Amino acid sequence: VFAIFIETLSVDVLKFCRLVCKSWNHAACKELRARSCVSLSENKQGLKDFKKLVFDGDFFPEMPFPFQNIKAYGHSFKNASFNDFLHIPFMVIESLMLPLVGNTDQKELEKLLVAKGPRIKTLVLNVRHENYRFRPNPALLANEQIQLSGLKNLQLWEICPRNLNNFKLIKKLTQYSALEKIVLMIKDANILDQILSPVNLLTIKILKLVISQASTKDFEQLENLHMPSLRDLEVRVHKMWDKGQENSPNEGKFQQIASFVENVSSTIKVLTSNVLRLKLLPVCPKLEEIHVYEFKSCVSDFSLDTFPALTSINFSVITCWRRLENGFIPHPKVT
Repeated sequence: VFAIFIETLSVDVLKFCRLVCKSWNHAACKELRARSCVSLSENKQGLKDFKKLVFDGDFFPEMPFPFQNIKAYGHSFKNASFNDFLHIPFMVIESLMLPLVGNTDQKELEKLLVAKGPRIKTLVLNVRHENYRFRPNPALLANEQIQLSGLKNLQLWEICPRNLNNFKLIKKLTQYSALEKIVLMIKDANILDQILSPVNLLTIKILKLVISQASTKDFEQLENLHMPSLRDLEVRVHKMWDKGQENSPNEGKFQQIASFVENVSSTIKVLTSNVLRLKLLPVCPKLEEIHVYEFKSCVSDFSLDTFPALTSINFSVITCWRRLENGFIPHPKVT
């Protein structure tokens, strides 16, 4: 009965349970470890004090430690306190941010990936860091002990100058992963084949693409993507025109986006985009939510024939609102 009671409590109440007695403290800590997560940054002040508090056992060493899961924000992996903390045996790195800067201690990174890699669920690359000087060591790429078999979530933010060396490491780190979510903020779509392998695409449930600019050739990459398990798709493109044709979108690209949606139309439940022409979309029998930015279609295009399962619509209007056309019939399931 007590075990069931502990499992049903909120995190805030579990903290109070730790104050009751030693047995309640141990039980509450066990439950907290499963539910809570510590954000640990290599560059933050106070890391040494935190290590002294919980790692060196200076504070009530007989008491259980309530944390187990870590969101680690690395930089160069040269901070000894940071590295020591990540290597605590019972600690699980659930999320790892790798800026891959030029002065990265790759031996420490390799050591960490071997020890903790199988239980990492989220990997974030290139978040607002210049990394054009990064070159992965051959030893890092060749180490067969590095297997991120538990990786489910991959995020790539290409804010700095493009570094093709990153993709060698991405392929290395994801070759044993059954990815379920991929978030890409990239400059163009011509690198998708270097990130999205046919094996990865089989298990993808959520794909979010934010592309700065894409040519007609780039969009051909999107048309060839097939994801049988996809449920949530987001495609946003900041510039839909080709060079020399500023402010004049290439309508052929909208057809290519529609062809991309057609590849996954039988499985998706959520669709988000700023580059949709609703009349071009195929029938999406399972689509429940649609989010349209820069809406330029007609409201009647949210039709029951095209979206029979639709219940929620969210769209923004950037031009003058147009009146509903005569004879407009609202979608009966949209609430």
